[in-house]
Amino acid sequence: MPKIEITIPSLIHDSDDEDEAETSDLCRVCGMGNAAMHYGCIACVGCKGFFRRALISADQLECPHENDCTVTKAVRPSRDLTSKSRRKNKMPESVAGSEASTSSGPIEKPKSKNEWIKKLTVEMRTMVMNLLNIEAKIMKGDTTCEFSKIYPLKGIDSLRDIISNPDLLKGKRTEMRYEPFRMARNNELHSIAYRRLIAAIDWVENLTGLLDFKLSIEDKISLVKNCYTPLMVFKIAIRTALITKDENVMCLCNFSYVPRNLASVFSDSYHLANGLVPRLLDELVKPYREFDLSEEELVCISAIICLNPLAKDLSTEPFDAIIELRNRITDTLFHIIKESRNSAKASEFLGKILLSLPIVTSLANTMCENLQFSQTFSRAIPLLTDLFGCFPVEPFEDEAQSNNVMDISQLALEHKNSRDAQTQTEPRAVAFLRKRRHDNVVDIEPPQQQFRLLQAPTNYYITEILDDLQVDMKLILLSLKTSEVENIASDR
Repeated sequence: MPKIEITIPSLIHDSDDEDEAETSDLCRVCGMGNAAMHYGCIACVGCKGFFRRALISADQLECPHENDCTVTKAVRPSRDLTSKSRRKNKMPESVAGSEASTSSGPIEKPKSKNEWIKKLTVEMRTMVMNLLNIEAKIMKGDTTCEFSKIYPLKGIDSLRDIISNPDLLKGKRTEMRYEPFRMARNNELHSIAYRRLIAAIDWVENLTGLLDFKLSIEDKISLVKNCYTPLMVFKIAIRTALITKDENVMCLCNFSYVPRNLASVFSDSYHLANGLVPRLLDELVKPYREFDLSEEELVCISAIICLNPLAKDLSTEPFDAIIELRNRITDTLFHIIKESRNSAKASEFLGKILLSLPIVTSLANTMCENLQFSQTFSRAIPLLTDLFGCFPVEPFEDEAQSNNVMDISQLALEHKNSRDAQTQTEPRAVAFLRKRRHDNVVDIEPPQQQFRLLQAPTNYYITEILDDLQVDMKLILLSLKTSEVENIASDR
């Protein structure tokens, strides 16, 4: 217990002394006014409360000076000269100015990591350290090779092979750093997408080790497919916001960047086409700069993105385990925000972060469509083909023309066999056109085939390109039909 210095000769008084003491208005401990007899001593209300807490919680209080400190008004900076608690922004300027020499002002909330992290529970601190270790391990990699020289990996064509045998990626993870050192080259974009897929696999593998349920290979594949593009979009946005203040630059994970006007610089935008870069800079990077997320908050959000219990093709058995781990990470994120930032607005700040995730999902869907388009019409990577599947495309002009010529030749032969008919009720050309119009209906459609182009024609959507192909094919068929009919009619 702290030792209290009192200048009166004794703390025990008779009734007359108590009446006389009550007339005094100065506290014998701190010198404040409006004092009265409390616990056998003339003390103010504040000192009385200190005495009471000391008596009630004697086993919980511990003196930092080995019970050899002096209790004076210097240790009570939150009270003014009138023995009233200081209220921020509610005091007259005259009173605030007069007490400036006797008070140190309101105590600010500690912002240092070493101070606020101690306020978390042991379980939360363990969770944060595990997530930070996962992020550091994935970012560091295990090789010094360049992206373009190692990716795509040869001999690895499916996610199942990697997840069932993680040693296949040993020594094949390059270091990832989002630094605007140079502008990315056009042929590096597919390597960047490939490296981010390996990072998504590593995130899922490490997070499943924190679950109380052992996931199957199919469940891990489902989580990887679900979190690949959202995690890539979030990492690009948050790292760009933390690294650079340039509003026209977006950082990539291979020490490079791409400009806002990507289409005017690169001939093939790969997974960043369809105006994805400007949208990402305006809708995510800009608000994330205002958030100024810490590394602890960043890894918690990354884990929340990966642990989606509603992922497509995910079995029902691990649902409860994924929900439980995700809730623990969310609770940890809330306490990190509460302790490291303004505790009064912790829930508001957490809400802003969670409301940004639908934007991440929307941009991830656009990136997913870009990757499917690139896998179909541009350079095909087997591992990404296994991730997204193969997009079917209608046959192009050459085969359509050959099929049409065969149909017209057959119709011409049938017309030749029927030209010796005894009765003709209408001219030959009109009859042939009428017959040809009905013969266009084909009962069995020819089998569809898949095609590849060396380079995507432009940054249009897939549906727009297919519509253009159908219109062009109809025009070609119409011209062929007209020319064949004229030739046959002239022969007759």
